[in-house]
Amino acid sequence: MQRAVLLAVLKEAGLTSADQDLPASVAREAWPEPQWEDPALLPELFQPPQTLNYSYGAGTELLSHTNLSHGQALALKAWDAAIVEEN
Repeated sequence: MQRAVLLAVLKEAGLTSADQDLPASVAREAWPEPQWEDPALLPELFQPPQTLNYSYGAGTELLSHTNLSHGQALALKAWDAAIVEEN
């Protein structure tokens, strides 16, 4: 309950990003590599399969060569990862 209230206050103040909408079992990592704009690694370790809404800019999931757009469903199996290079 406290987390929900705090998140609502932060969203109202404009201090959140799409990362706060990810399930607790999914993490996002970004690397400042010059050849990649902003790839996102979304590991799904030790958890059951999940489907989440991709809340970032359009990109390509590099492992499956699938194009993703903002708000598109992204399915992750248990022990799965998605590496997304944003366009």
